[in-house]
Amino acid sequence: MSTTISSEVARLRMRIARECEAMHRGLSGVAMVARHAFINERYAALEASWQRLEELIGAEQASTLVCQTYFRMIEPNGGRADAAETATEDC
Repeated sequence: MSTTISSEVARLRMRIARECEAMHRGLSGVAMVARHAFINERYAALEASWQRLEELIGAEQASTLVCQTYFRMIEPNGGRADAAETATEDC
């Protein structure tokens, strides 16, 4: 993978992690309607990054990366010690 592509993949990975973190924080918001709109916006941004990752590294690799990031950011440990393993299996 070229340096340019590697840099863009790294940038997209960070963006996806930030969107997932924002979604997680949005879940503790005050108004349900505002929270719903906020999370929808985060999902739309996440999808755009995901699609670009697919172009760069392929659909399967991009899906795995996004899924693992989502589980890591939204449900860190998911209340279970084996959550990281389960999240990887679910992806």
